[in-house]
Amino acid sequence: FPAPVPKQRYPSPGCNVTPTVELNALAMKRGELASYKLLEPTRNQPGYSPNMDFRGMHNQRFHYSRPPRPIYIMLKVGSRDFIGEGPTRQAARHNAATKALKALRNLPVPNDEAPKSPTDNQDEENDADAMKSEISLVHEIALRRNLKVTFEVTRESGPPHMKTFVTKCLVGDFTTESEGNSKKLSKKR
Repeated sequence: FPAPVPKQRYPSPGCNVTPTVELNALAMKRGELASYKLLEPTRNQPGYSPNMDFRGMHNQRFHYSRPPRPIYIMLKVGSRDFIGEGPTRQAARHNAATKALKALRNLPVPNDEAPKSPTDNQDEENDADAMKSEISLVHEIALRRNLKVTFEVTRESGPPHMKTFVTKCLVGDFTTESEGNSKKLSKKR
């Protein structure tokens, strides 16, 4: 058997950062999403041959070695697409990220520093708050006001298959109780 191919080392200043990590950092800086998708081989691609031989033990992989098929990964960064190829999924991802880095490094980073009014900022906060859980909101508000938050299950009642939990929430001097059929639900209410 031939010797395995040595791993490719990615040159970078200071430390070993792979192209995928470097690309994710650049995409975040640009405000774009980097998503990877495996491209499945189709029957009309060269090298694709499904194994239709089910003759038993004598047809095991180690008896009939086929050349390894390359794996293709499609990388989408914002509105741009890049296709990477490699013997493994990771190598294909690195290859696609390297191609994307070559293209994106030369482009300017978009500036979203348009002057905003205070009401725009409030609207954005309200939209972001709508996506958060009630528990997270309680913790954030308490953190802004330097208050301590504690949740405590004070009472469990009912048969084991239909328990009811009462949870007490203390935020500074403010106290409230809520009830639910699970600890998580009673804490959320």
